[in-house]
Amino acid sequence: MIQPTRIARIRRNRSSLVVWLLAGFLALSATAATAGWQIPAGATVQLSDGHVGLGGTDLVVSGSLALGAGTVEMARAISINPGGVIDAGNGLLELTGTWSNFGSFLAGASTVRFIDGVLAQAGVNGDTLFHDLSFISSSGKTHVLAVGSTQGIDGLLTILGLSGQAIQMASATANQVAYMNLLPTGAQNIHNVGVSDIHAIGQPQAPDETNQGGSGNDLGWFGNTALIEGIPLPVLSPGWLALLGMLLILVVARKRRTQTR
Repeated sequence: MIQPTRIARIRRNRSSLVVWLLAGFLALSATAATAGWQIPAGATVQLSDGHVGLGGTDLVVSGSLALGAGTVEMARAISINPGGVIDAGNGLLELTGTWSNFGSFLAGASTVRFIDGVLAQAGVNGDTLFHDLSFISSSGKTHVLAVGSTQGIDGLLTILGLSGQAIQMASATANQVAYMNLLPTGAQNIHNVGVSDIHAIGQPQAPDETNQGGSGNDLGWFGNTALIEGIPLPVLSPGWLALLGMLLILVVARKRRTQTR
């Protein structure tokens, strides 16, 4: 007959085992959620017309990824490391977090789409020329662009928030500027947006809209077009001005003598 104390000990051991198994499962799940999809240096992946759903994990490209007509959805962050290449073809890259391009991105006819997710803020690091680029949010999400970076768009630029929940576009540091360049080939669909310390240096952006919630410093947006800055002329002293006048007189006199001969 098993003693009551031994039964209690077995139950405690079983409970501990369950707790440890559960903890191990959660740890493995957390590790998998962080790892996402990594393409190491030297590796090449061709997605063709395939579909990859990352479920809120990261895509990290140190090798080469050719999308073709494929789709990568629900990435948390997408990072192109130095030496890494994404040939986007006419595919789709969708993310909820930060885009970091320190390698090579070949836009082709592709779309990069930022959407809502568990993160209240997303980011854009490095300089990238996109084809179609969209920021869509129903929660007033903030998208932070690295200071001094330039994001070019040669296709369709879409920025869509909701009335009362305007999507926010901001530089990473207040009073320091980032740039968006909608090229002459591009088009735009922009409504309900706030802008802070971002200049539009290509086509004017959202010319018929107003800045909703942004801090301003929004040259090139909302009809706020900056004057073209010329090269400043040097300030001449009175002596130099007199000499310049004398040279001009001599040139005119010489021209007249030439014409009378």
